[in-house]
Amino acid sequence: AAERTAMRTGESTADIIEAYKFTVSAGLNVAESQELVGAAAEASAAGFGQQRDLVRLATTAMQAYGDQLESGRQFMDLLVGSAQKMEIEVSKLGPAMQRNVGVANELNIGLEELLAGIGSVSEIMGDAQRGGRLFQTMLTKLLNPTEQARDAIEQVFGSVTQMHQAIAQDGLLNT
Repeated sequence: AAERTAMRTGESTADIIEAYKFTVSAGLNVAESQELVGAAAEASAAGFGQQRDLVRLATTAMQAYGDQLESGRQFMDLLVGSAQKMEIEVSKLGPAMQRNVGVANELNIGLEELLAGIGSVSEIMGDAQRGGRLFQTMLTKLLNPTEQARDAIEQVFGSVTQMHQAIAQDGLLNT
């Protein structure tokens, strides 16, 4: 499988094998690993970033959003599509996504909504790195609000827990 992927994408067989090892050691099964590494290698060959970085990013997404993703290929399609739609380089959107995955997951924010939120804030901030940091700060404040913010949230939602439930049920952008 590694040699076929390498021949198809122009990546080295050694890099493909290393990527397989990484994804399997991260908990993906062999079939998921082969599919994810193949999609990342194809995205890399098309100029969307370094294969190693894309594999790490996709593995993080599969671990955090495996219930929402059918495959690593679906993630790659979503990532590349989001980056193109937002006119952000995948190499810039990826690290911003990784920075936000943990807190977004705690708030039950879906992957598509996470990417859209990062893209929106990045557009306002002028780049994905600053946008990703600001979006992480915003999500962190929603997860652990200050006392003043807690009072405002309680006036609108009744409690912070009810706001978190509304985000989980309706999505961040609809809450």
